[in-house]
Amino acid sequence: MIKLNIRKLVKVAIVGGLAVGLFLPIAIQSYVNLKSSSYQAIGLRELSEQEQQKLYLFNQVSGEYRLLSRVINCESRWQTNAYNSKSKDYGLFQINSRSWDKKAKELGYNYKTDWQDNINFGLWIYRNYGIRQWNWSKFCWNGKNL
Repeated sequence: MIKLNIRKLVKVAIVGGLAVGLFLPIAIQSYVNLKSSSYQAIGLRELSEQEQQKLYLFNQVSGEYRLLSRVINCESRWQTNAYNSKSKDYGLFQINSRSWDKKAKELGYNYKTDWQDNINFGLWIYRNYGIRQWNWSKFCWNGKNL
């Protein structure tokens, strides 16, 4: 019998570049099949929302994943409902509604309540305006404090 370390397998799946979280059980099954012809899978579970978010982000950016996941971690600690009432920043990327509402509506992103839209719109901002949009938290995500 093989004991599975699900956290380790999630990291392996992310590094391997799986397209979506639904393939993770297939990856685990394949991994176990390679190790043993007869096995009993232990500890299989659905991905948590945060694991799904990380896998989704990785699938969207792969090469920039480390930087952008640090930005999200510093901005919201991966809390989908993160909201700063003083600055009016929303979601994982803490997108400022005063600056970006008009463009979000134009592009069809519901970034305030949909975590996938928040990631997609955050990536659009990053690709069009660069990382400077999150400069205020650079002390956190630039690697010195991680």
